[in-house]
Amino acid sequence: LVTLNNKLYLIGGLNNGSNLDTIWEGSFDTISHRITWVKMGLRLQKKRDGRFSIVISNQIIIFGGRFVYPELYRFDDFVEIIENNALKQGPKVPFKLNTGKDQAVLDRKNRIIITSKDHGFIVYDHQAESFKNYDNLKLNEERLGYVAILQ
Repeated sequence: LVTLNNKLYLIGGLNNGSNLDTIWEGSFDTISHRITWVKMGLRLQKKRDGRFSIVISNQIIIFGGRFVYPELYRFDDFVEIIENNALKQGPKVPFKLNTGKDQAVLDRKNRIIITSKDHGFIVYDHQAESFKNYDNLKLNEERLGYVAILQ
């Protein structure tokens, strides 16, 4: 779930053991305190749960997750981007990432900073459409997480 331009977006997920490719747009009514959900005409190119959804510069950036068969046995993830009610494909994601074991935050320069038990410290620059990996900074059982300030 992410917010953009006073709307809520519910993207992908899991329902009765099946991954979803649906995108729902929600509007919150401040008088009735209710959310009205409308299924968007867009569908993710990959059915995803455990994925990252982050808003940067009026774009919703989506990547990672666990995929259903046949993707379960092969890996070919890519960034999906929602902008102006259109869905486009971004760069290939060179790592298997999901929110079950990886965490992501947005830094002051609008880069996505990912800490991954398997892949260490990863920086995704959406402007350059590039991933940079610091594999030597892998988490171990003694470390609970990272705090990073990047210049």
